[in-house]
Amino acid sequence: MMNHVNRHARGGHSRGALFAAALALLPLAGCNDLLEVDDPDVIRPDQLQGVDAIPTRVAGAVLDFQIAFNGNFNNSTVVAQGMFTDEYVNSETFSDRIEVDRRNIDRSDNQIVLNVFSGLHVARVSSRAASAAIEEFDPGNADLAYMRSLEGFSEILLGETFCAGVPASELQGNEIAYGEPRTAQKVFEDAVVAFDKALAANASFHTARVGKARALLDLGRFSDAASVASAVPTAFAMDVLHSSTTPAQENGLWNLSTNGRVSVAETDGGNGVPFRSLDDPRVPWIDTGDTGFDSQTRLYLQLVSPEIDSPVPLATGIEARLIEAEGALEAGDRAAFFALHNAARATIGLAPLAETGQNQATLEDLHFRERALWLYSTAHRLGDLRRLVRQYGRTAGSVFPSGDYLKGGTFGSDLNFPIPVEEDNNPNTKALPSGCIDRNA
Repeated sequence: MMNHVNRHARGGHSRGALFAAALALLPLAGCNDLLEVDDPDVIRPDQLQGVDAIPTRVAGAVLDFQIAFNGNFNNSTVVAQGMFTDEYVNSETFSDRIEVDRRNIDRSDNQIVLNVFSGLHVARVSSRAASAAIEEFDPGNADLAYMRSLEGFSEILLGETFCAGVPASELQGNEIAYGEPRTAQKVFEDAVVAFDKALAANASFHTARVGKARALLDLGRFSDAASVASAVPTAFAMDVLHSSTTPAQENGLWNLSTNGRVSVAETDGGNGVPFRSLDDPRVPWIDTGDTGFDSQTRLYLQLVSPEIDSPVPLATGIEARLIEAEGALEAGDRAAFFALHNAARATIGLAPLAETGQNQATLEDLHFRERALWLYSTAHRLGDLRRLVRQYGRTAGSVFPSGDYLKGGTFGSDLNFPIPVEEDNNPNTKALPSGCIDRNA
């Protein structure tokens, strides 16, 4: 069994612990005797009111985001994006995940798409509700910036994963206030608003700075993004924590990969990054010498999340340097571009990138490969492939996996996830094809 693990792959900086096991924070009701016990897993509406309810709301929002990001019994944003892009290939038989891996999704009956979409919306709504409770009852509460940041990241992940048309419905009392379909630009602008609210609550909250810079990058505001990111220390890191407490809290990538259902990719679709042959410490993996769940596809096991409770980076100072480097690239400042990349590489002892007079397209390729390696399995890759098409004029066939598909047939043409058919209950989106304003990158 060949081992390609490097212990520096996720090291080189200190980590701030973002997410604790949220269920442990839920209050348990008392009992009078052995025969009279209030259900400890039921939170009554009156328990979600006032200042005393804030810890419960915060804990709920934390858990909701954790599940949507990389939990949820394997149907998470990290896993789904990894399969849809060139990070992983499918090594099992479940048709819904094969559709995602092949970029040919049937919106009418795909549980992966439904779970990711609904999970991110639950996270968005619960973090907004927690923020509203804090603002009403305890405006000085330190968790306000935290909750607004989770709202912002939920919006970013919706905008980077799904087609244009994502609504922002809300629950008003017992009624659903159906949202209008939003353009991709509007989704990212709403993310910026959430991060601005986080920074208004805590001007030095680096998680919000990285999130805002990422949203500005999605909007093509490169200089603004770089400016926001510049204040974040390189050593900063905020993680989504996982736990073995419940299946929903387990690291979803660990769960799916150790069950042999996804395998580390190598030039997926002919033009993906050669994640295995680069033998880069930022993408540790092992050759199991065996096939995956389908008894057909060789299983190359990822080791970025090697344990059931492995944390996953959400916002880091390394990403801040990458955002600054892209701003420098757009501004034509080659010296700053290389200096920023090499400062990041030096944190884990990688040799510096060399300035050899590369043309602009080659520097863009270099930059996005560095992003692919640094941000592997953190739900960034789909947003980057879409930006290469939308902002850099690349053809979809040159950046997305294309051509022959390993399980037969060819890759599809999807550049994003469609809105699931269940959202057709929203009268504002029902008439849209695939629930989308468009399927553009």
